[in-house]
Amino acid sequence: MRVFGILAILLLIVAGLFLYFRSDLIFGPAEQGAVETAAPSDMEKSQSATAEGSGDKNATQTALAPPKVVEKNLDDTSEDEGKQTALARPSFDIIRIDQNCDLVAAGRAVPDAVVAVIIGDRKVGEATASASGEWVFTSSTPLPSGSQTVNLTSHNPDGKDLESGSLVIMNVPDCSAPLEDRAPAIAMLVPKEEASASVGGNAPKLLQVPEAKGDVSAAKDLTLGSVNYDDKGTLQLSGRGLPGNRVAVYVNNKPVGTAEIDSEGNWSLVPDQSIPAGNHTLRIDQIDPAGKVISRVELPFQKAQPSDVVLAQASGGLSAIVQPGNSLWRIARRVYGEGMEYTVIYQANQDQIRDPDLIFPGQIFTLPKKE
Repeated sequence: MRVFGILAILLLIVAGLFLYFRSDLIFGPAEQGAVETAAPSDMEKSQSATAEGSGDKNATQTALAPPKVVEKNLDDTSEDEGKQTALARPSFDIIRIDQNCDLVAAGRAVPDAVVAVIIGDRKVGEATASASGEWVFTSSTPLPSGSQTVNLTSHNPDGKDLESGSLVIMNVPDCSAPLEDRAPAIAMLVPKEEASASVGGNAPKLLQVPEAKGDVSAAKDLTLGSVNYDDKGTLQLSGRGLPGNRVAVYVNNKPVGTAEIDSEGNWSLVPDQSIPAGNHTLRIDQIDPAGKVISRVELPFQKAQPSDVVLAQASGGLSAIVQPGNSLWRIARRVYGEGMEYTVIYQANQDQIRDPDLIFPGQIFTLPKKE
C-alpha cells in the first residue's frame, strides 16, 4: 500500500508540472499586452519624405504628357536613370515635306514601341519601331500651309509613355499654288532641353533646307545655312563646306572667328562678341589646307529687335512663327517663357557668291601648315 501511495504522489507532482509549463494547450495562449511602438526619429522621417518625393517624380516622368505640353527639363542625364530615360525617348532623324505637302518622317525609338506623330495638338498617325529601333511615318493627307510644329510620343514595351526630347518647327508651302510660285518647305529640329535656351548649347538643326537657286558650283559646297541668336545678343552660325577645309567668318568686314569643316561637311561657329540689332553683312571664306581662299559667299543679315517680332501662338506653350522672305526665312520662338530665340535660314543663291581672289579690309590670311 505504501508503494501505491508513493506512486500516486509522484503522478500528482508530474501532472502539476505539466499544467504549469504547458497550460496554453488546454486554456489557449495567454493574452499579450499591447506593444508600444517607438516614435520615428527625425532621420527616418526625412528618409520617408524623400522616398515619397522621389516616387512622385518618377510618376511625373513616366506619365504621358498631353501633346500640347512641352516639358522643360526632360531628364537629368547626370544620373543613370536619366540617361536611360533619355535613350528611351522617341527621336527624329528625317523630316520631309514633299511636293504634295505630305509629311514623311523617320527616326528612332525603343524596338516595338508605338510612336505617335502629333502636329500642333492633333495626332495624325502612328508607326511601330522595328527590331532595330527605326520607325517611318507617311501622312495620309496633305499638311495645312503655314507654321507647324511636330512632336512625338511613344508607348514603349515596358508600359512607359514618353515624349520626344525635341520637336520640329516647319514652314509648309501653299500646295494649291503652282509649283514654281511656292515658297520652299523648311523643317528645323529644336531641342526642348533647358540647354537650348542658350545659343551655342543644343542648337537647332535644319532637317529640310530650301533648294539652291542658280548655279552655285563656284561656291565649292560653301553655304551659310542659318544664323541662330537670342535676345541676349549671343550668335551662332552654321553651314556646310568641303571636309578638311576651314571657314573664316566676317561681320561688316571684321573677323569674328574661324571654324573647321568636319568630316560630314558641317561647320558651326559661335563668335566671341555680340552683334547689335540692325542690318549687317556676313561674309564667309572657305580656306583650303594650303591657306588659300577657294570660295566666298556674302549675305545680308538683319538682327531684329525683339519688339519687332510678332509671334503666332503654336501648340505646347511654344510660340513660333516662320516669316518667308527673299532667299531667307526668319523663325522666332519663345523658349519656355524665359526668352526669345531667332533663326534666319538662308537659301543658297548664285547671287551670294563672291570672287575669292579679292582682298577685303581686315581679311585674315592663313599660312599653310608646314609638312
